[in-house]
Amino acid sequence: MLSESAVGLPKDLPRVIGGYRLIRELSRGPLGPVVLARHRATGRPVALTVLRPEWACLPKYVARLSRDAFAAAQVGHPNLVRLLEIGEAQGRVFFASEYADGMTLADRVIRQKALPAREAVAHVLQAARGLMFAHGHGLAHGDVTPENLLLDDGGTTRVAGLGLVKTPQSVEAEEARAAIAPIPVGLPAQAEAAGAPFRDDIRGLGRSLEHLLTGQPAGGDGPEGLLARGVPANLVELVRGLTEARPGAGYDDLTRVVPALERFLNARRPETTPREEHTRVLTECVAAFRASPAARLRARVLPGAGAACGVLVFLALLARSPVLAGSFLGLGLMTALASFVIGGVTRGGDLFVKVRALVMESRGGDWLIGLAVAVLLVTTLVVLGLHLAWLAFGVVALSLAAAVHFVLDRKVEAERRGAVEEASALLKGLRLQGVSEESLRRFVRSTAGGRWEEFFEALFGSDARRAAREPSERGWRGLARAPHLVVRDGITGWVEARQGARRVDRERSLLQAIEERGLVAEGVNLLTARRKARRIAEAMVAVSRETRAAADAEARPTVADAVRQASEAPEAVLLDHEGGLVGPDSSWIRELLLGARTRFLLGSALVAGCLLWVHQNGVISGAQIKDVAARAIEAPDPLRTLRDARIDVRVPGRTAPLDVPFLPRAVTRLVRGFHAGAAGLILILSAMMRGSRVGDFAVPGAAIALLGPAWGVARLGPLDAPSACIVLGVGVACLAFVFGRARGD
Repeated sequence: MLSESAVGLPKDLPRVIGGYRLIRELSRGPLGPVVLARHRATGRPVALTVLRPEWACLPKYVARLSRDAFAAAQVGHPNLVRLLEIGEAQGRVFFASEYADGMTLADRVIRQKALPAREAVAHVLQAARGLMFAHGHGLAHGDVTPENLLLDDGGTTRVAGLGLVKTPQSVEAEEARAAIAPIPVGLPAQAEAAGAPFRDDIRGLGRSLEHLLTGQPAGGDGPEGLLARGVPANLVELVRGLTEARPGAGYDDLTRVVPALERFLNARRPETTPREEHTRVLTECVAAFRASPAARLRARVLPGAGAACGVLVFLALLARSPVLAGSFLGLGLMTALASFVIGGVTRGGDLFVKVRALVMESRGGDWLIGLAVAVLLVTTLVVLGLHLAWLAFGVVALSLAAAVHFVLDRKVEAERRGAVEEASALLKGLRLQGVSEESLRRFVRSTAGGRWEEFFEALFGSDARRAAREPSERGWRGLARAPHLVVRDGITGWVEARQGARRVDRERSLLQAIEERGLVAEGVNLLTARRKARRIAEAMVAVSRETRAAADAEARPTVADAVRQASEAPEAVLLDHEGGLVGPDSSWIRELLLGARTRFLLGSALVAGCLLWVHQNGVISGAQIKDVAARAIEAPDPLRTLRDARIDVRVPGRTAPLDVPFLPRAVTRLVRGFHAGAAGLILILSAMMRGSRVGDFAVPGAAIALLGPAWGVARLGPLDAPSACIVLGVGVACLAFVFGRARGD
């Protein structure tokens, strides 16, 4: 599908489709043009398959194709090109897949003619491993050809186009066969028919192998022609077994094909694992990687700088200067942030790309939350008198981060480049000897020793490094070994969770729209189609998430079976996932009034207003806070000093309400006491809880705390009216912990 012989962008395609900017056409696939595009949110290149316009207007076909593509998008393997997204925009249906800068094996044959036997088998072996993984999830490819086998610069062969080969004609033929002669379940003929697509993939591998060995499409020479070309007899028999795959003859299962290909590559050494000389070379690469003088200097400078910042904060507190302490704290935080941004812009690290995508794909509500956090931060800095100091130290932080990047980081990359390139060349050679990707990653990890992660990431990427971690090394349990990686992985996990939630929402909406059109095309009335399409989309998303997370593939249906069940019987599938409920209330009116985003925004506004009210009315003296902090630092028992300290909170009998010129008085009059801040905290904390019913308790609780004094709530024992409202509001909000949380929390 991906060819290096790219031509210009077709005139009938727009420059932008959805979130992708189209660059040039790569090839023509069975579904339509395959275009090199750039994802505008991440900046990464993708291979975009744009469905032919005459097929995109066939609702039943698009629904069937989208189900296959959706199932294929749930599986990932080093020898499979991952399908990233299904989309629809401007009347175009498109499928975004990973893009690797390389060539197809068809291009390789055109350039080199016939390949050596061992190299040809090594490429087909890698493809067979990827297909075996897909078959284990119930997914057959259907069009295994050299044009769909992609070879990247690292020597990895990957199968492209999984889930993207069905045409309207093939779908109609399948439906016709099922309608004319349905085979009862349990009969041998039924099992044979079910295995036919998988045997087609095996035959496709055989024809591809013959193509690589002869330099021309399979079918011309036959076994005799292969022997005449000098192909070993045992390999000729292997090709015959692949191309003649059928029940009772040839290879009918990839679990037999992969060992057969491995035996050919390692006839003298049955094991397909690295040998002693490979271990020696890789050990030297690891040593050279770690011997970088700039890396060693950076390993001392960065922790030292962090420690120095902490010491400065402590000394500033000793000097009774909380403002200066807060400024040094801000310097450390802003330097780390500036270093992250500069490094991401210049090198494009994985975490930076994900954060960039999270920001650029944010919707209006997300931007409002970011604005609310910024307002809270600025308000707090202004109230504490730190805003000017933080502004000045921000310039210093930017200068320090730029110096570290251009003086240290770039030098580290240059010093380590040779070791990484040599190790990559070693791994490329091992792939051509039949060593699997899983074995290579175990080999690198074991050879690199206890501090394996940085070297491993340089070769395979951060996602592969995180997946290679043992359970005992994940989370905070690995803090002692690599604290910076643990912190980075924690942030990455949070970002991925947010992106995953957005992706699920997009997938659900798109699948619902596609299924609805397909049902209407079958003659279902619009209201029934809309209701059923919503349930199908919910079921497909639910089962895909469950099957993808399942550790034991045999204990659950395959991805393909699960998606098919979800499309055919969504209510039965959702009965297990929802405990018999119709589903969560997703009314937009309810979300607008009680949703987590709304609660966070209102809470932030109330807390910021309360801080400004405290500042405007001089309720708490900043000098008192500084004096208490200084005495606590000097005392032998700081905690007791803080406990015994008395801060004079001067609340005049008639405090002035919040004064903000651009807000109406009816709004600012609500903020005239601490009860407004308490109401804001109730809303902010509730927004961090999972559960569709949290807002049912948090919003009334916050309303009681905020509006109770105006409603005439009386004193409650020793508590005045505002304090009584805070207690009542917190009590009502706490009911959310019992009745409002999501199941399983």
